[in-house]
Amino acid sequence: APDRDTYNALARVTAANRDAAAGVGLYGRMRAAGLTPYPETYGSIISACRGAGEEGKARATEIFASMGRDLVRPTAQVYNALLATAADADKVQSVLNQMTSMQVRPDARTYAIALRLLASQHRLDDLERTLRAVQEQSIPSSREIYEALIDGYTRAGIYSETVRVWQDISGLVLPNQVSMQAVASTRTKRQVLRAALKANEWEVCLSVYKSLGEPPDLHTSRAMIVTLSGAGRCEEALRLFKMTHDRPGGAGEDLGAGKSPGADALRNSTRVLNSLLAASVRERRWTVAVEALRHAREAGVRPDEVSYASAISACARGGDYRAGLALLEAMRADGRVRRTVRAYNPLLYAAPDVETTRRILREMREAAGAGEGCEPDEVTYVSIVTAAARLR
Repeated sequence: APDRDTYNALARVTAANRDAAAGVGLYGRMRAAGLTPYPETYGSIISACRGAGEEGKARATEIFASMGRDLVRPTAQVYNALLATAADADKVQSVLNQMTSMQVRPDARTYAIALRLLASQHRLDDLERTLRAVQEQSIPSSREIYEALIDGYTRAGIYSETVRVWQDISGLVLPNQVSMQAVASTRTKRQVLRAALKANEWEVCLSVYKSLGEPPDLHTSRAMIVTLSGAGRCEEALRLFKMTHDRPGGAGEDLGAGKSPGADALRNSTRVLNSLLAASVRERRWTVAVEALRHAREAGVRPDEVSYASAISACARGGDYRAGLALLEAMRADGRVRRTVRAYNPLLYAAPDVETTRRILREMREAAGAGEGCEPDEVTYVSIVTAAARLR
C-alpha cells in the first residue's frame, strides 16, 4: 500500500497540475488508510485547488481546517499555499495574524504573495503597511519580493510605481555581488519595459531593453519604436525596427514555417514604419528615412502613401534632394500605392532651381489627370512661392 512519502509525491504532482479533484481525492484516500498527511502534503493539496474558482477556494479552506482536527501544525509553506489559493487581498492580514498567533514566521515567499495580491487589487495602504512589516522583521531583500511588487503594480496599471520599484533595486546587490536587476526574470523585465512605455520613461525602456537576453514580444517592440521615435531617438528606433522586421516576407512576425503575415500584421508594421519616418522628418534625418524604407520593403512591410511622402519630405528637407527624387520614382514604380500631393509638396518646397519646380508641377498635373491624388492644393502653391523667393 502507498505510504505517506508516496502520497506526498503524488500531492506535489496535483499541485503542479492544479488538479483540485485529484488533490482532494488523495487526501480522502490517505485518511481512509489511516495515514496523517505531512504538512507539506497539506500545502500541496491546497495549492492544487488554485485555479478551480470559488469551489477550489472552498475546498482549500476545508483542507486547511482539517489540519486542526488532524492535530497537524501548519508551516509557512501551508500558509503560503492558502494565501495564494485564496487570491484575495482581504485575506492577507488575517493570514498574517494567524501565522503570528501560531508562532509561524512568514518568509519571503509569504510576503511576495501578499504584496502581489495587495498591489494588483489596489490596496496601496495595506501594501505600505506590509512593506513596513517586511522591513521590521528583517526579511532579506529578495528577488521574489521585488518581482511580486512589479507584477502587482503592472497588473493594476500603476505603471509609475512599477518603474519606481525597478529604479529602487538598481543599487541592490545580492550576497554573490550580482545586482538585483541583473538576476530579474525575463518576464519581470518585460513587465518593466511595458510599464516604462506606458509611463513615457524611455530611458528606462532603453536600459531594460539592453538588459534583455532576447528581444521582447513584437507588440512591445513596436510600442518601443513608437516611443523612441516620439522622443527623437531615430537611430535607436531604426535599429529596433530592423531587429523586429528582419525576415523577407515575414514583417517581423514569428509565424512559423510555411506561413505568411496576415493583413493586420502588415498594417501594424506599416504604422510603426510611419511613426519612425515621421520622426526622421522632424529630426531632419534623411538617411534614417531612406534606410527604414529600404529595409521595410526587403522585410515584406508594405509602405503606403504616407510612408513615401514622409521619406521624401525627410530627404527634401534634410539635404539630399536627389534621394527624394529617387523615392518619388520608387513610389511611381510601386503598383500598390498612388502618388499623392503630399509626396510632391516637399520637393516643390526644396526645389534647387526653377526648372525643377516646373517639371515637378507638370508631373503632378499629369498624375492628377491619370486619377491619382495629385491635384495641387494650398500647400503646393505656398511651397512654390517659398521656393521662388529663395531662388530669386
